[in-house]
Amino acid sequence: VMDKNENLLSVAYKNVVGARRSSWRVVSSIEQKNEGAEKKQQMSKVFYLKMKGDCYRYLAGIAAGDDKKGIVDQPQQAYQEALKSAKRNATNASYQIGSGP
Repeated sequence: VMDKNENLLSVAYKNVVGARRSSWRVVSSIEQKNEGAEKKQQMSKVFYLKMKGDCYRYLAGIAAGDDKKGIVDQPQQAYQEALKSAKRNATNASYQIGSGP
């Protein structure tokens, strides 16, 4: 009789623990997916800001006169913003931000 009770207790324990482990795996999986999406969004922001700086740099190269005065500082500002964003998320930045190709 004692072995039967021990066996029932063991089976009940395994069922309870197994259900909780399964729930934990589901929650962990959802959290990891959310973190991955956030990292991807942060990396996209850095990439966008770098491309914005590149665009302004090219425009400054071909602009003349008063147009050039208004554009000259914009590439540096965009690069600085990209650098700040990358530093905040240093582990997420997988590419180098520079001021030229």
